[in-house]
Amino acid sequence: MNDDELRRLGPDGLSPDRHRALRDQLLATIAADEAEPTDGILLDEPPLLPASTSRRPRAIPALVAAAAVLVAVALAAVLAGRPAGTGPDEAELGATTTVPAPLDDRPPLATQHIPCIMSTPERSRSIDLAAPPDEPLDPATMIEACEAAVVDLRSGVAAPGVACRTVDDAVPTAVVVLVGADCSLKGYADLTGDDLAALEEVRAFEASLWAIPSRCPTRDELEAWMADRLDGSDVDAELVPAGDGNADGCWQPAVDWVAGTITAVPAS
Repeated sequence: MNDDELRRLGPDGLSPDRHRALRDQLLATIAADEAEPTDGILLDEPPLLPASTSRRPRAIPALVAAAAVLVAVALAAVLAGRPAGTGPDEAELGATTTVPAPLDDRPPLATQHIPCIMSTPERSRSIDLAAPPDEPLDPATMIEACEAAVVDLRSGVAAPGVACRTVDDAVPTAVVVLVGADCSLKGYADLTGDDLAALEEVRAFEASLWAIPSRCPTRDELEAWMADRLDGSDVDAELVPAGDGNADGCWQPAVDWVAGTITAVPAS
């Protein structure tokens, strides 16, 4: 059996018994090849070949490598109790995974969604700060990002933006005012050091909701996790029972800082 034949079979075409037979056959071939006749030449003295004589490279190393891969794949599949070529299902993955979902696997945190207020709602924009949750929020970074988002809407020499906070939301969040450089003119309050510290606490709490040790938590698992996070936090929010959906499917957190609520929703 040559390399091409072995590869064409693939891990799905060989049973565990056939793999063992192939392995034994390959080991026998290797042993026979290593013990090939030496025509009377002492084994401890390598034969001298004429300069023009060359031997065709043997395919044994390639066969051994290919067979080893096939045996390893099939053996792992047999031990796992599933056909070769298949992987764990989502339920198994959720049950065995103990790390939070990566940052790229979730939406931006609501506490990092910053409205950029211009003279009219039509000219206003919003941004999602790219700062990781473990990096402190920086008002200067907020202002710079908002100014970049509306650069095509500003003309002449514009006053610098100012970082503010909401006053009517159940849980205050950050806002950047880009006209007038005065938070109160747009119905907001100045973002003080204490406000920034409170915002950091809310952001850390929101990030903890996503740190559930499962990539596919059920509704009940996620609600229990969020209730536990809420009990250990000073954030003034309410856990609202989830609505309709497959309770045994995958669920993710959703927050509404205007209303001050957190809930579980089917994962998107």
